[in-house]
Amino acid sequence: MGGDGVTTIRDVAKRAKVSVATVSRVLNQHPSVNPAIRDAVLAAIEALQYRPNPIARTLRTAKTRTLGLVLSNMRNADVVTAAIRGAEAAAREHGYALFVANAERDPALEEHYLQWMLDRRVDGLLCNPRIGLERVRALSQQAGVPVVVFARPNATGVLPTAVLNFAAATEEALAHLLELGHRRMGTITDVSQSGLDPDVAWGVRFIRRLLEAHGCAGEPKYHLVVPSSAECSQRVQTLLSGPRPPTALFVTPLYLVPATIMGIRAAGAEVPGDVSLIGFGDSEWAQVVQPPVSVVAADVTAHLDAATRLLLRLIEQDSAPEAELEVVEHRARYLRRRSVAPPSSRDAGHPLEY
Repeated sequence: MGGDGVTTIRDVAKRAKVSVATVSRVLNQHPSVNPAIRDAVLAAIEALQYRPNPIARTLRTAKTRTLGLVLSNMRNADVVTAAIRGAEAAAREHGYALFVANAERDPALEEHYLQWMLDRRVDGLLCNPRIGLERVRALSQQAGVPVVVFARPNATGVLPTAVLNFAAATEEALAHLLELGHRRMGTITDVSQSGLDPDVAWGVRFIRRLLEAHGCAGEPKYHLVVPSSAECSQRVQTLLSGPRPPTALFVTPLYLVPATIMGIRAAGAEVPGDVSLIGFGDSEWAQVVQPPVSVVAADVTAHLDAATRLLLRLIEQDSAPEAELEVVEHRARYLRRRSVAPPSSRDAGHPLEY
């Protein structure tokens, strides 16, 4: 052992009766090592309880075996948990650890965390940035570290992308409401979602654009942008208590659904008898609440797993940040549950009045 009593690579080599270089090749999973020698080295490592020095390995290989995941916010706990689970599992399978940061919807804080992780020499980054993609690419190229952006509605053309396509499922949900006879529909979202680009398929602007295209967007009062769950409940109550309320509501993100239901009930109305409800995202509670909530949702765990595997391929191929822009895609589904029903007889099929 070394002078401080810690087992060294030389101790392993001595016990296995091989050279230090051979032990190093075994540790780095070099394919040229004879299987019998590999087994002898691994047995020596286990017997001596040898742990390679990660700092020394980093200096030799210029790799830290770490990845960074920067989330725009963590308010939607179910989605965040699913995302971290997918990224962490794929990273762990390939021998990487995962750093996670929460940008709290703040572009300046987001850029700070991206730079912080790059300064600590992560081998790759995952993000869904609010700062411009060109800025993210510049940071990536400056550090020589690949970046994959996730939860995008389409390929960015700027960085490798994991696409999360909600468009077709959203259109299916709207078609279902139209088929049932709904003509007055509204949207509820929080302030962090309202500024999304119109092409962000799960953003409220995309939903409104669909409603307008089908002539059922209704009055401006049908579309609420709220800063908190408490205000969401109050404003939904006011909306449903007024004249000619909407007969269906799209709610995004999912965490506003409980507050929306509270507001509906406070107005003396019920789901789905008086107003149908469709959320974006999914959760166990959305399946067991009464009535279970119809949703447009994607498998976020699988999505982040695929995004992370794309990033790992770029790392292991030693791809430059400006390499070919690979794309992986997941599609959301419309899951029909019992929060959607035909409008009440007094509303069914009535044309909009402006």
